[in-house]
Amino acid sequence: ATLNKEECQRGDWDLIGRKDASAGRAMTELDEHSKACSKYGVKPDKDMYAAGFNEGLKEFCTEDNGWEFGLRGNYYRHSCPENLERRFLPNYNTASEISRLRGEIGNRESSIEGLRKTLYSGQTLQPSDRARIEVDIESSRMQIAFNRGRIQELELKRVPQGATPSLPVTPKPLP
Repeated sequence: ATLNKEECQRGDWDLIGRKDASAGRAMTELDEHSKACSKYGVKPDKDMYAAGFNEGLKEFCTEDNGWEFGLRGNYYRHSCPENLERRFLPNYNTASEISRLRGEIGNRESSIEGLRKTLYSGQTLQPSDRARIEVDIESSRMQIAFNRGRIQELELKRVPQGATPSLPVTPKPLP
């Protein structure tokens, strides 16, 4: 369940909506809260939730948060209204690519470690197998170096907080 009995009964729907939006969740999260709270005979206040949610979007849909959200490898659920999304999305997309490249670097480093263990394990390898392993290690090293360079390029594309002109905030419609 998304909310426990105490949270449902407290009914601070403005705060719940704000927290959901600030965490990058979609407004459809209210449906999950409704299901959870129906077990306790509580019906969410959709208007209060929407008001809090729209305030939370102002906190979430920023250049800096797009960057941090993307670096953590989080999936963006397109919860930002268009006028705020234009602030959030450029940094999110760039940082998501950095996150992906870092993951690839980690995978390649693990692969190199495994190949080195095979190469230096003391087991007898055919010269062709040894050569293939050495080529695989060098290929992975080169890809790691390329990815690190690409990360440096991408880091220069970060849009500073407040650099995107703001537009009036349009509230998201209720589900």
